[in-house]
Amino acid sequence: MTKEVFTQLNNILIEYCSESIHDMLHVYRVLSFVLDIAQNEKEITATLLHDIAREEERLDPSVCHAKRGAELSEKILSEFSYTSVQISHVQECIRTHRFRGMERPESIEAKILFDADKLD
Repeated sequence: MTKEVFTQLNNILIEYCSESIHDMLHVYRVLSFVLDIAQNEKEITATLLHDIAREEERLDPSVCHAKRGAELSEKILSEFSYTSVQISHVQECIRTHRFRGMERPESIEAKILFDADKLD
């Protein structure tokens, strides 16, 4: 991930993450855990975007922020140089970071994000 892409994703994060508990500081703490465990671009990207739909969920409790965040991430990442395979993998990490219901984190990256999120 280039510094430019990180900066742009961080700016998107500022737009979406205003909720007091799941704000930018939460995302940065989770990112710190993720970086301690593994330094993989997909994990960094998924971590930055994992709670982008929290505000939507707060306003409408029928929305699952994990599923909605995965949907939003596709639109966001398609504007960057992410391939469809990379986007799909990031979406899986975001969609399963909450693990409520039937979708379990399967990939190592998804499991790392899940664990890091729970540590915070």
